[in-house]
Amino acid sequence: MGSFGIAVPEGRASRVFEVEQSLGNQFDLVRWFARWDTPIPNAELDELVRSGHAIHISVRPRTDNGTDILWADIAAARPGDDLYSQLETMIDNVASIGPNVYFTFNHEAETRDSESNGTAAEFVEAWRVVYQILRERTGPMTDPSDPNQIAAIYTVGNSGFTDGRAEAFYPGDEYVDVVGADIYNWYTCQGSERDWIQFDELLQPGLAFARARNKPLAIPEFGSAEDPENPNAKGDWMRNAAATLNSPEIASEILFSAWFDVTAPGGAWPNCVWDHDSSFETFEGFNDLLGATTKSGQP
Repeated sequence: MGSFGIAVPEGRASRVFEVEQSLGNQFDLVRWFARWDTPIPNAELDELVRSGHAIHISVRPRTDNGTDILWADIAAARPGDDLYSQLETMIDNVASIGPNVYFTFNHEAETRDSESNGTAAEFVEAWRVVYQILRERTGPMTDPSDPNQIAAIYTVGNSGFTDGRAEAFYPGDEYVDVVGADIYNWYTCQGSERDWIQFDELLQPGLAFARARNKPLAIPEFGSAEDPENPNAKGDWMRNAAATLNSPEIASEILFSAWFDVTAPGGAWPNCVWDHDSSFETFEGFNDLLGATTKSGQP
């Protein structure tokens, strides 16, 4: 099966090490989020790479001050243009992080958070420009699991695989190396009355999408809310994820997965608590998940 990792607030290396120390185990990979003007590489990434972590880096075309880099402008960029040069520099910087790097341009482009960047058709054309630069600067893709190649991971929120958005935003098989599915068991944490859904069921739409295109699947983010009525539910959800990721019929198709350990304080949905240690029972479940799915540093 693939590697197992974690996403932490702002990619802080100290937080990754703190969680690893509390569990007596090491993650294989760290999910790292960047904006258009985020310095890459940087001290946090250097620390994580030095300590043996693979990196999945996502770059959103939005600056730290909130200015969008429009998909239409990226799609229209040509060699010699200032924007095209920025794209080349971005790819070179990502490649300079080192081996064991995965790359996503604008994860979850189909969500409301990216609406201001443009339309689905504009995203498709922008992705294709970015992908072409990636391949020109880093070489052809022959094996997405090769640590010396940088795979481009087209990443969609899980609901996008069932309502048509994943298809609408898909750049095409020749421009995608890996399909990525962000998987969440929201339950009632967004103020809605949704069913509690186990990981193995939530995985199926993204897995079917990847299989139909003969692509490996990555799970760049996954997590579950707590069930206020059942303190064991979230930990058991994690154990279901571990069993699913290790199952013989699925394990060989998963490139990597990463727990989303980011709960925004004071956010719009304060009941959406994704932390791996949101309760004692959850911490125990996560310990089981980590022990079952990491490639390195097992107890």
